[in-house]
Amino acid sequence: MSNYNNKFTVLIKKINENSCFLPESVFHSLLKTINKALRERMSHRGLWKSPTNYLGYPSSGHWSQDDNLFEELVFDCYVFAIAKRLRSLRNAMQRFDNIDGLVYRNINNFLTERQRTHDPIGYAVAQNAICAIEQAIELGAVIPEGLRRGKICNQTSFSFESSKVTDDPELISKVLINNKKWLKIRMSLAKRNKRVQQQLCELICAFKDADMKSFKFKTLVDIMKDDVRASYFTIDEDKEKIYIDCQELNAIFQKWYLHMIQLIEQSKYQRRVRHKLKLIFMIRVRSITNLDKILSQSELAKKLNVSVGTINAELKIIREYAQQITSDYNSNSLSVFIANILK
Repeated sequence: MSNYNNKFTVLIKKINENSCFLPESVFHSLLKTINKALRERMSHRGLWKSPTNYLGYPSSGHWSQDDNLFEELVFDCYVFAIAKRLRSLRNAMQRFDNIDGLVYRNINNFLTERQRTHDPIGYAVAQNAICAIEQAIELGAVIPEGLRRGKICNQTSFSFESSKVTDDPELISKVLINNKKWLKIRMSLAKRNKRVQQQLCELICAFKDADMKSFKFKTLVDIMKDDVRASYFTIDEDKEKIYIDCQELNAIFQKWYLHMIQLIEQSKYQRRVRHKLKLIFMIRVRSITNLDKILSQSELAKKLNVSVGTINAELKIIREYAQQITSDYNSNSLSVFIANILK
């Protein structure tokens, strides 16, 4: 722990263990110190310019674009890294002169936990990639450069021969995305899987045959994450994310969609009602497939200039048609997708 300065240690020593209240000056100093440490950790992990929702904070941009949101993250990190662990940190002070290393570990664990919870696909892809490349290192297929305490990090580079490391994102993307083996395994990378790690190792070792002399871990893993995320359709359900296999969904969705349109057009209702049913159905489908906010019944009513009761009744009719045919398609992904369209 002597490798760290003692800023956190000095501040935590100022907290009166017999008081429930934190001195204001100490609190603000702790937040300022966490702010700096968090920025460093996030930059190191490649999170600083990533979408904020990867850590569970919805917004339209990344952290450098929203100071208020970052302040919220800093406070949550303070609660996780210090406030909830104050007793154990004080106990550590009895054994160590400097406990800053423990606080930094807590900050790292805070980021890891939020990534694992709010970006499970990206987290799993990165962990699978690390395991696959570690296998490639053991085989002597790649030469690592820039390991952090012997471990792979975003700044680590790899080469297939002793030469200057270059980083060509366009070449990496071309070699990876067009590889048939990648297309076969990418969906399985959304969860940690030893068998897939072995297959990914073989794929990475074969990069040499595609005239790729070197690559940086962050560049490779970011391309992999984006491609795997894009292969899944994401639905927020009660603050938890549901991931749906787009390959499966796309294969059957068009048939189901056309079947629904046919049922509506051939229904017993008057032409004016059929038109409205089809319009409501298409608006809901369009919003969810474009990853837009699904209009509520009141918002739909305002958009179509009708009562909420009318929208409710017509959605009920659409649900009945969906129930008639959805079981014919035998797809859990489609069922979840439909439930969100018609809720």
